[in-house]
Amino acid sequence: MVGKVCNFSVEGAAQLAANLAEMPKFFQRDALKKAAIRALTIVHVEAMNFSVRNVKRHSGRYEYSWRISTKLTKSQKRKARAAEEFNKNAVSVYVGSTDPKAHLLEFGHLAPDGSQVRAFPVLRPAWDMHKDVVFQTFVKELAKLLADGARKLANRAEKGKLNTKQQKDIFLGS
Repeated sequence: MVGKVCNFSVEGAAQLAANLAEMPKFFQRDALKKAAIRALTIVHVEAMNFSVRNVKRHSGRYEYSWRISTKLTKSQKRKARAAEEFNKNAVSVYVGSTDPKAHLLEFGHLAPDGSQVRAFPVLRPAWDMHKDVVFQTFVKELAKLLADGARKLANRAEKGKLNTKQQKDIFLGS
């Protein structure tokens, strides 16, 4: 299910954003993606823990179906584009379940006899519990990746091992 997009800004990270803007385009997307994946790991782990503790009756291996991904399925992409939340230039990272019945467990549903089956929320409590830590981790990881990336690019430039595209990105601006 494609939900609301979470846009955020972190106070005190203006210098970090300025440093990121100075890096070449090929590095920016990769650094943002890696930092987001590392930051969302705690939500991923907590979702697995909640699913083991709170969802007693389920079919399949629901507790092991949680993934962090940068890709959407075809139907999810279609829904995101229809909702106008899809930005081709944005870096998107998703935490979710690969279980086809996960949405029924997360949000509840009607049973065949018409009774309501209660929801067993897993992802929302995991996100609510750790969202502050996710943002802090994202900033720390991005700072580490920027420092490492700048050092590696400087070493490659010094040795003359940058390819043509990288040279254009660095010297002509992105």
